Amino acid sequence: MKSLINLMIAMLLGASIANAQCIEIGINIFSNTASQGPTNVEWQVKNQNNVTVTSGGTNFNSETSSYFSTVCLEPGCYTLRIVGNGVSNPDNFYGYPTQAGEVLAPTSTLNYGTQVFEYPFCTGIQAAECIASFEYTTFPGEDGFVSFQNFSESTGNNVNYLWTFGDGTASEMMSPGHQYTMNGTYEVCLTATTVFEGVVVCQDQYCTVVVIDDFINNNCPTSMYASGECGNWVFEIGNAQPGENVVWTFGNVTIDNAGHYIQYAFQESGVYEVCAQFESELCPEGVQVCQVIEVDVCETAPCTIEIEAVYQGNDSYIFTAYGNPEVYPMLWSFGDGATLAATWVVEHTYTEPGIYEICGTINSELCPEPVTGCVEIMVEEGPVCTNVVFSIDSYMADGGASFFEYDFVNLGTTEVVSSGVAQYTTNDPFFDQMNCLADGCYSLRICTGNPAMNWDAVNVFFSQQAILLGWLPYCNNGREYFISLNSECAPVEPVCVLEEVIINVSGEYSSNELSDIIAVTLATDVPAYLTEWIINNETNISATLCVPADCYSIILDPVNETLVGTIHLEVSVNGQEVINQNINAENIASGLYQLPVGADCIESTSEIFNENVIQVYPNPSNGLVILEKASGSSKEQYQVFDLAGRSVIQGVLTQSKTQLDLSDLADGMYTLTVSGPATLQTIKIQVSK
Repeated sequence: MKSLINLMIAMLLGASIANAQCIEIGINIFSNTASQGPTNVEWQVKNQNNVTVTSGGTNFNSETSSYFSTVCLEPGCYTLRIVGNGVSNPDNFYGYPTQAGEVLAPTSTLNYGTQVFEYPFCTGIQAAECIASFEYTTFPGEDGFVSFQNFSESTGNNVNYLWTFGDGTASEMMSPGHQYTMNGTYEVCLTATTVFEGVVVCQDQYCTVVVIDDFINNNCPTSMYASGECGNWVFEIGNAQPGENVVWTFGNVTIDNAGHYIQYAFQESGVYEVCAQFESELCPEGVQVCQVIEVDVCETAPCTIEIEAVYQGNDSYIFTAYGNPEVYPMLWSFGDGATLAATWVVEHTYTEPGIYEICGTINSELCPEPVTGCVEIMVEEGPVCTNVVFSIDSYMADGGASFFEYDFVNLGTTEVVSSGVAQYTTNDPFFDQMNCLADGCYSLRICTGNPAMNWDAVNVFFSQQAILLGWLPYCNNGREYFISLNSECAPVEPVCVLEEVIINVSGEYSSNELSDIIAVTLATDVPAYLTEWIINNETNISATLCVPADCYSIILDPVNETLVGTIHLEVSVNGQEVINQNINAENIASGLYQLPVGADCIESTSEIFNENVIQVYPNPSNGLVILEKASGSSKEQYQVFDLAGRSVIQGVLTQSKTQLDLSDLADGMYTLTVSGPATLQTIKIQVSK
């Protein structure tokens, strides 16, 4: 039975221990729905074992942009994980934890994703206050040397500084000097970082512009870019500079007061010398750059645009423009009164059904008039849907799968709403997906290629709009989860029922001797719910367990085989006392002590199973063992577990003698569990090949 400790840990990580220290933590979440922030948000707080300790959710709209809730956490480090149907960034969608009204510092880099935001933190490590600030001094005539003076302030003691000087160089000195090598306008930034116990508790940045003009004409352009077809050409000399003025000449045509970029349409074919006289604040004496080009004026003008529409679902479309000349911006009109100046690819969502004409228009000197392309779409009235997030988290280090294949199915229409593969690594055990669902009944079908995968290392949950009805076995060691979304759905035959089980142990023993195991073992064919408790010197343990409705047993498996005295055992289920008796510790020091609980068990709930219904031999074994039943026994279920609590072999005993082949298993200790209507037996098997 001790081999099932891992299963106990997975079942009881969420249980409360009496008198545990509790710290009130505030959960703060913000969403600007007008700027792609989510309208629906689910959040979780995960501990360092990636186990969810508490969770919640909320909705946002144009009138509600903030959310606050309090949770009670034990001292330690956690991650606040927020999932929403929007884009997370520091302005539109983010959150943070607080303690005593003060923001807790992030313990590592904040993770902004398409729909996920993560904030790692530790209780008791609060954000500090810091202000980055500096001044600088230039020295005219000294070829670009600048001295920087640091005036930053911080409430913490351990402050680090990082300077970036806008020319690709950096420094970590407190007040550095820097040598520039050419004229220019440089953005200089100072980042001040305060660290407490290895955690960044405050970070601030201050930037300003430094102008270097000690070098005469060092920043003048030296070459010209030229490209074109059919007489329509574009030219560019250097990069944009402050105060620039360019005089362009195209043969005998001159254009004054222009910029470093220009479009020009030649009217006749021929060879032209194109020159640009360039001046700016960084190139005060000016420079002329010329290039000879050959122009072939085509008969067909390239001033055409076509629009392509691609439906994205939920009345959302992506529109892409193709054509020439590719100049920016393009002015879009979407047929519903909305307009937008943007790139040649845009996305738009319609709120009403109808027929819409979408047009994109550009203005260019290369074309005699504005160029427009249009496309017509029909938006049909679709069902109202609700955003539902489902998550499948798999912790490979604890026996979880490296991948799952899944299908999300509408049970009313048999339509597969979404399907795919969820893949994991040791460092990334998370998978989330959001679907916009109409009201109805759905199932999530999950399959894995690993039949020995441990489901206790997998966390499957749905957002709060969906009601989980239960799950049933599916495919090979897979599961099918059933949910209801605002609908009456067929009930799922429960694999187990929830019952509050309280066990109190007292008697003649020392606290060190009570390092024994109390377990709840099922007398059914549902070994996935086999559960253990380690007392750890606590005499009273309570938990809400998923147990069969018919029969299960309380089991004592002493670690200390010299345990003496009397143990008094009291067990209550849902407030009703089912066991209250004294147990002679000497009688159970070398074996299991089992007491059945439940309406369909053997009549006397105080009866001890002293007779061994199943004999196992040889034990230890070289891999082949015989299971022999007592005559007249009915069919029993059997299952073999390894030390990690994983089921490795299972089946049904239909004959008086059954041979098990364990030769494919590694050498070591295994636990055999046999269960039936009047049988509940656990036997340890040693495999030594």
